[in-house]
Amino acid sequence: MKGCEAALPRNMGALPPEGARLCMDVGRFAAEACGGLPERAVVAFSGGADSTALALILRCLGVPLVLAHLDHRLRPESAEEAEATHVFAERLGVSCVVRRVDVGALADAEGIGLEDAGRRARYAFFEDVRRAEKADRIVTGHHLDDLSEDVLLRLVRGAGWPGLGGMKAVDPVRRLMRPLLGTPRATLEAFLRSLGVDWIEDASNRSDAFRRNRLRNHVLPLLRAENPSLSRSVRTLWELAREDERYWDAELAPVFAQLRREGGELLLPRAAFVGLPRAARLRVYVGLFSRFGRGQAQAETLFRLDEAAVASRSRKVFQFPGAVCIETGGEGLTVGDRAHWTKAR
Repeated sequence: MKGCEAALPRNMGALPPEGARLCMDVGRFAAEACGGLPERAVVAFSGGADSTALALILRCLGVPLVLAHLDHRLRPESAEEAEATHVFAERLGVSCVVRRVDVGALADAEGIGLEDAGRRARYAFFEDVRRAEKADRIVTGHHLDDLSEDVLLRLVRGAGWPGLGGMKAVDPVRRLMRPLLGTPRATLEAFLRSLGVDWIEDASNRSDAFRRNRLRNHVLPLLRAENPSLSRSVRTLWELAREDERYWDAELAPVFAQLRREGGELLLPRAAFVGLPRAARLRVYVGLFSRFGRGQAQAETLFRLDEAAVASRSRKVFQFPGAVCIETGGEGLTVGDRAHWTKAR
């Protein structure tokens, strides 16, 4: 991120026409998919093109914001990038918070991968900043190209529907929103170039050590060669998933109204779901999982759970991402966090 002397645009009137139209498009997407713009936002700021454009767009839309930058201490240049965050924030006329975390040591201590450790550290940090700043949302720069990658990752992992439609634009539990999810990365980069704003290119994005990078750098280019409108197709799939989800949330509300909390677990009586069509039962299981965990439940696991839940001959336990367990048998389905669930038994 170079050339940090001049102040940056702070309202739409200071933008060229294309930039102003982009801001209005993002504002419309936020209204339709996220429930509106935040009253005060914590911007997850890496210094890359997506988060840089996000901070500028939100500032020009009049959203009060603070930048939150986590130095993962994984690359020699990370300290310099953290300093560049302070400079960018000053140019934009906003405050920023920077924290340093040894993500490599965290991964070793917890026995998890670097990607997972980095993700946990980032979101814990963002939530700390949100609370301290009394912001209502954490806002990330995930864009339409990220959505394409996410759909492909979920397909590879065996995700079921509607998870296969990709990440959501808003996560009420984590107070998270993604207002750029309908915007291509190329549009964001063109916006920054029109303003003469540079951004940081993370060299680790070129490494094939991570699955996401392998899909981004090798698989997606092949798919786009077959279908140049792949991003538009992914967005359509995403919209279908959201419509489907809204329908089933309303349709199954009477089922979930029968949930009972017992200690740290939830119990759904067998009579509440066993007579439903299979498609509806599968959505019940997804809904139960989402009350405790995040991530994507595998379709194969959902099918096996359904077979056991309907038969109800004996007790069986199914494990889901995020250390979530669903147990069949007895009165119905019991759902809980694995640590609590194991202790309780």
